[in-house]
Amino acid sequence: MNPKQKKYLTIILIANLCLITWLVIQQMNRPELEDFIADWEDNHYISDDSIRQRINSAPVIILTRNEIHGNKVTGTITEILKHDESVLLNIKVGDDFKHITKEVRPNHSVPDGSIAFYTGSPASFEQSWAFYDERLPIGKNLTLDRIRKLIQEENR
Repeated sequence: MNPKQKKYLTIILIANLCLITWLVIQQMNRPELEDFIADWEDNHYISDDSIRQRINSAPVIILTRNEIHGNKVTGTITEILKHDESVLLNIKVGDDFKHITKEVRPNHSVPDGSIAFYTGSPASFEQSWAFYDERLPIGKNLTLDRIRKLIQEENR
């Protein structure tokens, strides 16, 4: 090996050692998973006030459950969580929830169901929030039980 090759080999060896040292330091300083989750939650969840406002402003709120039939997802109304009696409601428990019927796409999760908000009279669909395993990913610690409690609090 000539002196020029030794020089290049030495430079490559030093560069590799620097890279390895940098990678080890990065690994040691890596934030914990909880830090990433907390940061994501702070920036991506809607606020409790917005959730309460949405619940309070909707005269009709329903719960749906989804089922997969072949390559289609269909929803069924399973519960009416809130119904202002002054609002005409043309849906009932057991009806198809037509706003969810769609094809199942490969590598996409299918929500277990949704909380749907209706406005106007007669009530018409406005918005829905999907849930997975009784949890709604739009709010921090937002579960179906918590939605029910917020609706009950609003009705007091």
